[in-house]
Amino acid sequence: MSQQQDDLNQLTQALQQSDLPREAAADDEDLHRLVRTSLDHFQEYADQRAHLAHLPSSAGPSLLSPAWCSPLENSCLWLGGCRPSLFVRLVYSLSGSDLEARLPEFFRGVRRGNLGEISARQLFMLNELHCRAIREEERVTGRLASVQESMADWPCPREEMGTAVVDSAAALGGVVEEADRIRIDIFKELVLGILTPLQAVELLAAGKRLHLSLHDWCKRGGGGPT
Repeated sequence: MSQQQDDLNQLTQALQQSDLPREAAADDEDLHRLVRTSLDHFQEYADQRAHLAHLPSSAGPSLLSPAWCSPLENSCLWLGGCRPSLFVRLVYSLSGSDLEARLPEFFRGVRRGNLGEISARQLFMLNELHCRAIREEERVTGRLASVQESMADWPCPREEMGTAVVDSAAALGGVVEEADRIRIDIFKELVLGILTPLQAVELLAAGKRLHLSLHDWCKRGGGGPT
């Protein structure tokens, strides 16, 4: 969470500079570097989770409910993280709110290149990515259901249950690992293949702000005990 806050501070500073005259604004290379940094942190997090999922201590199931999250936060998660399709939904939401907020400027011909100015080609690509994300979510959710349903085949005697529990925990860890891979693949395509660097920074900042705001609200008692 501390890393999330540090990333958000840098992203916010870059967005503030983007509203300055062009010679003082952060250029696309600087913005792209910030995007790559956030992606690297995301990848490092997923790599650490994958490592835990393969430990013999049956840590896989714990990845479904991160210990630093409140019950409310965990209830919002899909396999230990956000749904990949949520990334695209957030772009749609930010695009509409940005356009509404800057409508007078837009009619005057002022263009800033932010999420309020998504092009028709970008919208087409976003729709394709959104549909793919939903298909992948349904597929992995099916894998999770299979693991859960396999409990019906566990041996009833307590002394014989150990192997079945360990195998199930390993299977759950594998499902979470695949879910993380899908999250990263969808997010990379979104911020590197569809959005401009400025739009990607805007999306990253909004996502981290949403995450941190919910976490802070829950810590202050809004989401039950942590």
